[in-house]
Amino acid sequence: MKEDVLETIYGYLMTVASKKYRDSIREVAKVELASGVVEKVRVVFVDSSFLDIYWSLSGRYSLHYERKHIDGTVTQ
Repeated sequence: MKEDVLETIYGYLMTVASKKYRDSIREVAKVELASGVVEKVRVVFVDSSFLDIYWSLSGRYSLHYERKHIDGTVTQ
Protein backbone atom coordinates (compact mmCIF):
# COMPACT_ATOMS: atom_id res chain seq x y z
CA MET A 1 0.00 0.00 0.00
CA LYS A 2 2.74 2.47 0.95
CA GLU A 3 4.61 1.75 -2.25
CA ASP A 4 1.40 2.42 -4.21
CA VAL A 5 1.22 5.97 -2.83
CA LEU A 6 4.84 6.66 -3.73
CA GLU A 7 4.32 5.04 -7.14
CA THR A 8 1.43 7.46 -7.77
CA ILE A 9 3.47 10.49 -6.66
CA TYR A 10 6.47 9.50 -8.75
CA GLY A 11 4.24 8.81 -11.75
CA TYR A 12 2.70 12.26 -11.44
CA LEU A 13 6.12 13.91 -11.18
CA MET A 14 7.30 12.06 -14.28
CA THR A 15 4.23 13.10 -16.25
CA VAL A 16 4.49 16.76 -15.28
CA ALA A 17 8.23 16.94 -15.96
CA SER A 18 8.03 15.23 -19.34
CA LYS A 19 5.05 17.27 -20.57
CA LYS A 20 5.66 20.71 -19.13
CA TYR A 21 9.43 20.83 -19.64
CA ARG A 22 9.85 18.56 -22.66
CA ASP A 23 12.11 21.05 -24.49
CA SER A 24 14.63 21.03 -21.62
CA ILE A 25 14.52 17.34 -20.70
CA ARG A 26 16.18 14.43 -22.43
CA GLU A 27 14.85 11.65 -20.16
CA VAL A 28 12.70 11.06 -17.07
CA ALA A 29 13.04 7.69 -15.34
CA LYS A 30 12.19 5.90 -12.10
CA VAL A 31 15.18 4.54 -10.22
CA GLU A 32 14.31 1.33 -8.37
CA LEU A 33 15.94 -0.54 -5.53
CA ALA A 34 16.86 -4.21 -6.03
CA SER A 35 13.53 -5.06 -4.37
CA GLY A 36 11.66 -3.23 -7.14
CA VAL A 37 10.55 -0.35 -4.92
CA VAL A 38 10.94 3.05 -6.58
CA GLU A 39 13.62 5.05 -4.78
CA LYS A 40 13.54 8.28 -6.79
CA VAL A 41 12.80 9.91 -10.11
CA ARG A 42 15.76 11.09 -12.18
CA VAL A 43 15.27 13.92 -14.66
CA VAL A 44 18.12 14.20 -17.19
CA PHE A 45 18.36 17.56 -18.92
CA VAL A 46 19.55 18.20 -22.47
CA ASP A 47 22.97 19.34 -21.19
CA SER A 48 23.34 15.96 -19.37
CA SER A 49 22.93 17.49 -15.91
CA PHE A 50 20.32 15.75 -13.78
CA LEU A 51 17.83 16.25 -10.96
CA ASP A 52 17.00 13.44 -8.52
CA ILE A 53 13.65 13.76 -6.73
CA TYR A 54 13.15 11.72 -3.55
CA TRP A 55 9.72 11.60 -1.87
CA SER A 56 8.78 10.03 1.46
CA LEU A 57 5.43 8.81 2.75
CA SER A 58 5.50 11.58 5.35
CA GLY A 59 5.32 14.11 2.52
CA ARG A 60 8.91 15.25 2.83
CA TYR A 61 10.95 15.47 -0.31
CA SER A 62 14.51 16.11 -1.38
CA LEU A 63 15.96 17.47 -4.60
CA HIS A 64 19.52 16.84 -5.76
CA TYR A 65 20.76 18.67 -8.86
CA GLU A 66 24.13 17.69 -10.27
CA ARG A 67 26.33 18.82 -13.09
CA LYS A 68 29.56 17.57 -11.55
CA HIS A 69 30.42 15.59 -14.67
CA ILE A 70 29.99 18.78 -16.74
CA ASP A 71 31.69 21.53 -14.74
CA GLY A 72 32.32 20.13 -11.24
CA THR A 73 29.31 21.72 -9.53
CA VAL A 74 26.75 20.04 -7.26
CA THR A 75 23.71 21.74 -5.75
CA GLN A 76 21.42 20.40 -3.01
